[in-house]
Amino acid sequence: MPTPVPDPRGSVKVEAITNQLNQARVDILKLKNQLYGQDGQALDHLLQKETANASEILTTCFDNSNGIFRDGYAIIKMTGKLNTSMIRPLLTTMFHRIDTSTPPPTIREFIHGFFFPSHPEHYQLYLGNMTGVTETLGGIPTRTYLDLLSPAPDFVMQDRDLSYIFSNAGRAYLDHDNKTTASWTLQQFKDTGDGIDINLRVWYPAACPDNYIHDHVEHLCIEYRNSLRLIAALLGIE
Repeated sequence: MPTPVPDPRGSVKVEAITNQLNQARVDILKLKNQLYGQDGQALDHLLQKETANASEILTTCFDNSNGIFRDGYAIIKMTGKLNTSMIRPLLTTMFHRIDTSTPPPTIREFIHGFFFPSHPEHYQLYLGNMTGVTETLGGIPTRTYLDLLSPAPDFVMQDRDLSYIFSNAGRAYLDHDNKTTASWTLQQFKDTGDGIDINLRVWYPAACPDNYIHDHVEHLCIEYRNSLRLIAALLGIE
């Protein structure tokens, strides 16, 4: 029986689609950089209605969940020369190094050079007692404030896997008063010999629609894939 010969048009088609997606991503990044301007106020104004709607939805879900959260997770397997000792200093200080004393040019450099490229649905960083971020959650641009220092509750830490070398647990609030918890995350990292495994888990109030959990897990997968590539480039590692 003759050996089937692959149709070369298939690979050409895939390459063309990949090139189109890459160009679209570049175009979106350029547009977002232009909209951001000097301080991001134009983007804030553009997304104001969406972020207000997102806060209302998540507040209602939190109020109707009686303190119960449910979760989803993903495990990313990255192969290459990066290891946890290389990425840990950058990951653990990623947000802590951007505070109210950071000069505006440094903040803009971080936003344009790392925050925006790490995910197409990152829009804004805010400074204060806690770092705030606007990103798409549940299909809607949402503003939350990140607390990476407070102890995580038992339902989060019971999923801590000690085979992972280090981990970060954090809570996202909807306001500065720490009253309404939008989500919890647990991110764990370990070396594998040929790369890094990352265990990503998120919790949302039980009354939230399923897409909040699914979309956030997918968001984190994309964010860490892009972030590790940016870190590798920064360190000169292929």
